[in-house]
Amino acid sequence: MAAARRALALYLSLVILGTAAIHFIIFRTHRPLKSRQDLAFILMWVPGVAAFVCRLIRREGVRDISFRVGRHGLLKAIGMAICFPLLIGFISYGVAWRSGLATWNPLSVVRPRSAKSSVGAATCSRDSSTLACRD
Repeated sequence: MAAARRALALYLSLVILGTAAIHFIIFRTHRPLKSRQDLAFILMWVPGVAAFVCRLIRREGVRDISFRVGRHGLLKAIGMAICFPLLIGFISYGVAWRSGLATWNPLSVVRPRSAKSSVGAATCSRDSSTLACRD
């Protein structure tokens, strides 16, 4: 039990140090993360790399990890990992929309056309809950 706790502490330490280093670089650049997608990609892989490094440090190896699809229910787990968040999202948002707690406003996610648009100039105004555009 103590060995498992030490391994977990090592893993969490590596994740915290890795994410802190990437966040430090992101904050030092003073640019939006949208323009530094390379750092977002690296940040996404920090937990996986930390797990691999942790196993190397503890000399546990990787032979007991199976990445073969279809073995030990991996395909079922991948399906559940994809479907479960979608199901929960549909249920929670569906309940919110049907009960009136939230409103479905597809115009709020559409970007307004710019004044340099070939279609023509658009005038847009946004209040606290809606976006209205007119030509």
